[in-house]
Amino acid sequence: YTELAEFIREHIKTVGQEQAVKDFQTGLNLLTGYKKETVLEEQIRLEEDSDFGDKTYAMLQSALEYYPLEVIKKYIKLGAANNGIWETKQDESFDTDEYVEEVNNTLSEREN
Repeated sequence: YTELAEFIREHIKTVGQEQAVKDFQTGLNLLTGYKKETVLEEQIRLEEDSDFGDKTYAMLQSALEYYPLEVIKKYIKLGAANNGIWETKQDESFDTDEYVEEVNNTLSEREN
C-alpha cells in the first residue's frame, strides 16, 4: 500500500488535500459504477465531500481486496479528470482541456 500512499501524497502536493481526496472519492465511485451493489463489501456510494472519513477508508480497504493497485490508480486519474472537467467547464477564463491534460500527465508520471 506504500505505492498507493505515495501516489496520493504526490497528488495532494499538486492539487491540495481537499481536491485530492475528492478526486479519490470520485475515482472509487467510478470504479464501482456509482452502484449501490458491487462486488465490494463496502457497497456504498461515497459522498464526494473531500472528507477522508470512515466510509472512504472502508471503501478503500474493500477496493484493495478486489482490485489490483494499478486499477485503483487508473480510477483515481479518471476521478481527477472528471472533477477537472465538471468544476471548470463554466469558467471561460480557465482552459479546462489544458488543466485535465496537466493532471493526467502528472498522475501518469507517478505511475511509472
